[in-house]
Amino acid sequence: MIDVKAILFANAGAMWKILSGPITLLFIASGLAPVEQGIYFTFISIAAIQQVFELGFSVVLVQTYASQNNSRKYSDFSNDINVKGLHVFSIVTYFLIALVFYICAYNYGIYIFKDVPEFDHLTLICWRWYLFFIAISLLVIPFYSHMEGGLLVRNVYKSRFISIALSSSILWTLLFFNYGLIALVISQAVLVLSQFISIRKYIYNSCINIFKKRDILYIGFIEFKKASGFQLKLALVWATGYFYWNSYNLIFFKLVSPVYAGVFGMTFALFNAFSVIAQNIVLVNRAKISNAITSNGIDNALRSFKCLQYVSIVVFLICITFLFLLKFILPHFFIFNRILETNSMILLSIMFFCTTAICNYATFTRCFGIEALFKLSIIMNVIIPVITLLYTKFIGLDGLLIYIALAHVIFLLLSIVIIRNFIIRTRLKI
Repeated sequence: MIDVKAILFANAGAMWKILSGPITLLFIASGLAPVEQGIYFTFISIAAIQQVFELGFSVVLVQTYASQNNSRKYSDFSNDINVKGLHVFSIVTYFLIALVFYICAYNYGIYIFKDVPEFDHLTLICWRWYLFFIAISLLVIPFYSHMEGGLLVRNVYKSRFISIALSSSILWTLLFFNYGLIALVISQAVLVLSQFISIRKYIYNSCINIFKKRDILYIGFIEFKKASGFQLKLALVWATGYFYWNSYNLIFFKLVSPVYAGVFGMTFALFNAFSVIAQNIVLVNRAKISNAITSNGIDNALRSFKCLQYVSIVVFLICITFLFLLKFILPHFFIFNRILETNSMILLSIMFFCTTAICNYATFTRCFGIEALFKLSIIMNVIIPVITLLYTKFIGLDGLLIYIALAHVIFLLLSIVIIRNFIIRTRLKI
């Protein structure tokens, strides 16, 4: 059964992001210079390297917890010694991930920004603190994963929605008063603190209970080791996925100009928000799909996924249609002067349509504890950034998005073939 309220909270957060995008753009345009806009989105692209260090551990946690929670009451699930052990192990692991991430991302950013005159002392301070709060945000993931795996999905997405709404509101206010990049830092701080505050009781009760047993960390390591095969493949997908999602801004920032990176970054973020809205429909139900697989086999799970995939694609198309209608009706509206032209937007919409469908397929197969799209994802995550880098470096920007859109169509067709074969093989095994 689909948790409608969980979907509503998840999409409320995603919808807030997309609706706040144009408003944020207005404040960025008035509060940031064009170069600062490029730095703004490059900050975000570099900080996203956290996924290279996180390596999809949260996905493994949710799947493992969901499997443990099958046909149990939540109280029984939370008291299970193996669940407690894995929870402790995840908390310690994420603390180490946050530390290593901060050190590496900081130096990575210094390399990217070293030739930019506008990257002054104040910008450096903003970079340091922005990264600090990104690192702190990693520490809430093990608690969110534990809650989602225990089917407290609604609580997770409610917390996220509240934090997103507060953070963006603070960002708008500070940009309005011309705080520049400092606004991004403070809004990130509000985002992290509000997340911890909203689930503070859960964190307190969780920590009180799980650290009582002496060998609890070792038990957690054993539980993690059981899922290590799946984790290894997912880690490679997660790590290469960083370059797929963030290479555009970094390449354009270094090889074209900070201004173009800012324009592309804003457009890319807009389409990505549409895709996130659509993917949430499948994503927030992954624990339930996993339980359906364990309890009733592949057919019921497949029926649920097909329904969710259909709704996801329709929602994405509705969002895209609305954007182009708005651009047609108000072609000179201020927002459309700060993003890419119509032809480039069409090509990006094709790219994100394919990406949305592929990501949904990947989420479905991960509910089986399998990375069926592993090889395809690795190839896709490597080829797209390489095409972008080489084409931009030796040819320029003309025609680049055509090749990128075409590549995504090919990858989508390949993913459909792979998923069909995966379903056939799974049925034969059952």
